Amino acid sequence: GRLLLSSYKDAPVRSALHRLNAEELDHDRRVRVGEVMDELAQLRAKGWVAAPDYNETGAGLVAVMLPLRCGAERLVLSILASHEVIAERTEEFVAIVQEHINIAWPPEQLRTERTRPGLPNSLQMSFGNQAPVAMPANAFHNRQALG
Repeated sequence: GRLLLSSYKDAPVRSALHRLNAEELDHDRRVRVGEVMDELAQLRAKGWVAAPDYNETGAGLVAVMLPLRCGAERLVLSILASHEVIAERTEEFVAIVQEHINIAWPPEQLRTERTRPGLPNSLQMSFGNQAPVAMPANAFHNRQALG
């Protein structure tokens, strides 16, 4: 959720956090707005997040922000695996997803600052400088199992 939240501009996020804090009666459950904003700035710059200890069942998570496409909603691709696999292979998973992002989305399919206010430039094409090329729709299905 925070990775998706990082794709919005600071002002509306900060406003929503202040509103949620104002409505929360339990002071212990209120968030520190500055800390959340700092975390979102880091996520925005990075474009992905890893949580090796995602939940108490021993699962881990890697999530990568996908570029916005014209007419599409914001999306994150998440990979769930055992916390050991996520801890050992986070960089590999991120690299594989980013490699396919560079190939799959030609620049003309991506939203720009002019057509989608609110999305920071760092999320537009933050996955390298490779020239995109056409990719078959089933390219993700042709990879070997990752875990």
